[in-house]
Amino acid sequence: MAEAREEAKMGKERDAAPAMMCSTSCDRRAAQPHDESEAHIDDSIQDKNLSCSLWAAAGECTRNPKYMKDQCARSCAKYMAELRAMPDS
Repeated sequence: MAEAREEAKMGKERDAAPAMMCSTSCDRRAAQPHDESEAHIDDSIQDKNLSCSLWAAAGECTRNPKYMKDQCARSCAKYMAELRAMPDS
């Protein structure tokens, strides 16, 4: 793990290493939001289920809004921000 942190500090990441798939494993990225769509989300808004991001990506925020708003508020806020950011075609 120490080797992975040293590589991360030098700008190298091992794509196949599961630990490097999580931003908290990479010291230089841990304090930053994952992406622009998450930058505006209030830190008090949290998901209650580990599967929320998968469900949001599958469209459950619009198919099942009552449940998702209660259980997956953060993932749905991020998902909706991403939808708004998409250019109209």
